[in-house]
Amino acid sequence: VFAMAETEVTGVVPIARGFVVASLAGRQDAYLPELDEVRELVRAALLTEKARAMAAERAAAVAPRLKTAPDFAAAAKAGGFAAEETELITRDSPLPRLGPAPDVMAAAFSLPVTAVSDPISIPSGTAIIRVLERDEVTAEELAAGRDRFRDQMLADRKNRFFMAYMTKVKQGLRIEVNREALRLIVG
Repeated sequence: VFAMAETEVTGVVPIARGFVVASLAGRQDAYLPELDEVRELVRAALLTEKARAMAAERAAAVAPRLKTAPDFAAAAKAGGFAAEETELITRDSPLPRLGPAPDVMAAAFSLPVTAVSDPISIPSGTAIIRVLERDEVTAEELAAGRDRFRDQMLADRKNRFFMAYMTKVKQGLRIEVNREALRLIVG
């Protein structure tokens, strides 16, 4: 998007939660703002940074107890934290209340069942996770999903080919917009 011209429109672009089509609404040159202009932003960033550091310290203090506790939730509560349980998650799903947290996901999928992680810094604070269960894909499920995966890959390639084709076609076209007809249609 940062390399687009002002009149350019992207094709359909896949993202984690679906698809987007983007156009450039405007451009603003970089500049160094005055302190008065950003004072509140700096203050908020500093408070957030200090809160994250305090959360990391508290999590580091309680982590050893969580690793050996027979009841993770009770030990977390005794340490002043709330333990929350999620449904089974996939590798690319955002975590409830945490959102996208790649380091947490990496730990969740690398730890054995019942293992407790070390404190993990995330944008909203610090997390310590315990893996409750794992639902591994069986060879039969993998074989059954192979055709669906192949179809998804084929659809993705077709989409990329179509976007490349449309980009090439747009370069050679001259498009005129009849503003009067557009105004009559849109109202």
